[in-house]
Amino acid sequence: MRKFAVAAIAASALIVGGGVAFVLSTSGPSAMAVARTAYIAAHAKETAASVTTKAALDSLGSATTIAQLAADLAPAEQEAHTFQTALEAISWPSSVHHDANTLIGAVGTFVWLSGTASVQTASSLSKWAAQLVAAGRTMTAALTRMNRALGVTYAQ
Repeated sequence: MRKFAVAAIAASALIVGGGVAFVLSTSGPSAMAVARTAYIAAHAKETAASVTTKAALDSLGSATTIAQLAADLAPAEQEAHTFQTALEAISWPSSVHHDANTLIGAVGTFVWLSGTASVQTASSLSKWAAQLVAAGRTMTAALTRMNRALGVTYAQ
């Protein structure tokens, strides 16, 4: 009897148009609220990586060596990897699953490209830099979509 009572409290079934819909108890935080909170915590760390990355990319046109560029990007690469790992650990509600996967993929591409800085040559640097900038733009767009999907806004 106790198991039945617990199950009845946790979820109640409603007959809707011949189908069954489950309404979960609202006694705890919703899956969306939990995902939003975890995302905001992870995103705060990513913001620091963005500042580091922008400084490194701004230095591309100067006399910076490839080794120096790789060293400048290393903290951003690590912070972006940490962000990616945090995103992968979040249990995303189905309504934002596509946006979450898109963001995780965009961050992964950025991490991978950042990690290849040290193997660039003078002849490949321009193409690589363009790819890295494009990956950054893709990641920014994915972040914007994720923010919108989760209802997260940041003060400018």
